Amino acid sequence: MRNVVFDTPFCYNEYVRDSDNNIIKYNAAIVSMYAREASFINCKVENAIVDGYHFEVFGGILNTNRTSSALTTDNVVLTKCSFHGYVTLRHYADYFGCIVGRSRKYDTDWYISECTASGEIVDYAIFNTTQVYYGGIMGYADNNVNISKCVNYVDYTRHVGEQSSWASIGGILGFSIDGSKVTISECANLGKISL
Repeated sequence: MRNVVFDTPFCYNEYVRDSDNNIIKYNAAIVSMYAREASFINCKVENAIVDGYHFEVFGGILNTNRTSSALTTDNVVLTKCSFHGYVTLRHYADYFGCIVGRSRKYDTDWYISECTASGEIVDYAIFNTTQVYYGGIMGYADNNVNISKCVNYVDYTRHVGEQSSWASIGGILGFSIDGSKVTISECANLGKISL
């Protein structure tokens, strides 16, 4: 996918519970939900409005990778992609990244370079939250990820409720699991994180 621009997209989900009274989780992305052997070059999301009660995974450009088999090797490349938006998380998001929500533990190599994120995120963590991973570029890494020459300008504010637990919050990457091979080089976080 190359030279695609989403101008003022709107992403919203409601507060909905299932028959067992569990809050329903949603997966969302502005450009692509899943990718396998894919390249995103110069893809831009401009002036996005994101308003949601519960995202399991959200990615401004790409949600996550999915393969048909854990034995399949593939590459996901994002180059010169950008996200600018205003995000309100009314419940919380498990995995949230302005460029990529999360990388799953399939045998995938990620290459994210020269990407930028800007805007504002306000997170109202008012319910019981057990795991929240937020990164300006990528929320969560669970395999081989190389992030280079990326800049985050997003101002992130988290309002923590009484029942809230913990969160992993990073300007570039929120969290990388043990055993994952993550390289971050020549990147900068110029956004403000307020808790």
